[in-house]
Amino acid sequence: MIRDRLAVEQGQRVGQDDAADALAGGFRHPRGDHAAAACADQDDVVQVLEEQHVGDFRRLAFGGDPRSQRMTAFGATVERRGEDSVPGRAQMRRHALPDPAALVGAVQQDIGCHVPFLPVSVRADQHSPAGSANLARSPESVHPGENTGRTVMTVQTVNFYSEGTRLSGNLYLPDGLRPGEKRAGIVLCHGYTGVRNLYLPDTARELTAAGYVVLTFDYKGWGDSDGPRSRLSPYGRVLDSQAALTFLGAQSMVDPARLGLYGTSYGGATVVWTAAVDPRVKVVVSVVGIGHGRRWMRSVRRPDEFVDLLARSEGDRVRRVLTGESEFVDRGEILLPDRQSAELAAAARKGNPGAAGEIPLEFIDDTLGFHPEWVVDKIAPRPVLFITTDDDRLVPPEESESLYARAGQPKKLVVLKGWGHYEVYTGEAFLEVIEPTLAWYRHYLPA
Repeated sequence: MIRDRLAVEQGQRVGQDDAADALAGGFRHPRGDHAAAACADQDDVVQVLEEQHVGDFRRLAFGGDPRSQRMTAFGATVERRGEDSVPGRAQMRRHALPDPAALVGAVQQDIGCHVPFLPVSVRADQHSPAGSANLARSPESVHPGENTGRTVMTVQTVNFYSEGTRLSGNLYLPDGLRPGEKRAGIVLCHGYTGVRNLYLPDTARELTAAGYVVLTFDYKGWGDSDGPRSRLSPYGRVLDSQAALTFLGAQSMVDPARLGLYGTSYGGATVVWTAAVDPRVKVVVSVVGIGHGRRWMRSVRRPDEFVDLLARSEGDRVRRVLTGESEFVDRGEILLPDRQSAELAAAARKGNPGAAGEIPLEFIDDTLGFHPEWVVDKIAPRPVLFITTDDDRLVPPEESESLYARAGQPKKLVVLKGWGHYEVYTGEAFLEVIEPTLAWYRHYLPA
């Protein structure tokens, strides 16, 4: 099912005016093997709820070979190229943004199949500034002829507390929840300088479509959450993740005995440590995660750069003690992304006010002293899945390999081929991440 979808990512994020756009593509290409059945079967509709800063449309469903699909509708061109151009990569050219309803109409005419357009309304939470939105189906906006027997997943803006500080999150509820029914719940943890509305919504939607109740959230001081801004505080993130587990388990539709964690990039390190110390976590998935902070920071720098980094950290350490403040610098001075990562991250973060451009030098000490591989063995006998990619130049695959080597059974390591660090969040690479993720959860934590 997942691979029947062609995931397409925009070259840039849309602004706040486009935050509530949503597109559901319940169609397949007429050349696909199951085209006729797909047009008649509304249960096969791919439903997409778009959130702020995520994009105006993101996923189109096709049958047949996904390596050679192209569609043009009202100024928007979606294209997928196969191995003849860029091996295994999904490419997209984006022009003027089309009106979603007009785009749907053009698609219907192009492929001869009804495409339901499922609109959403935006309700701002009283604690949430423009950076977050509560998306829910607007009952009065059902279009004539739409199959109303199938509803859109509900996404609620929520607030909970960690160490007395308010955290903001989004709770994703699957279709078909019956009164009194309890589902498995999964908490998603974002990365080094990320926020919950960056990259995680796609993963949340896939897991929710599979029947799970999903929670994304911002750590203290990030995104819409309260607290000192833009601190790494790795052990504080562990406590925030535990608070998220408590909040999710307290929901009436969630079974607190069936909770899982999913983390990406530095979030992949956070979930390992959290699971090691919190037995409530029954299943873990760590994607392009970090096993040893000092080794990672050293591995992506030349020797003289690392020496300079340590010297800056030492000076800032004294400054923090004497003044209570850390010097803020451009995130690239600490994260030191490779050329590919810098370009992709800049495009993804553009227009997202929650994505910090500057972070404190305190990050260095915090990173140098946090090593999840020290505790990963404590997760067993609970299952843990590690996913990495052989062309990750920001967080080399050796980090996940080291975690895997030290973990107990049951465990699994998936190494993707040919993708970079930020590519795992989009297109074909994202599908290659979500497939083993869903399989892992379904096997060890059925919804």
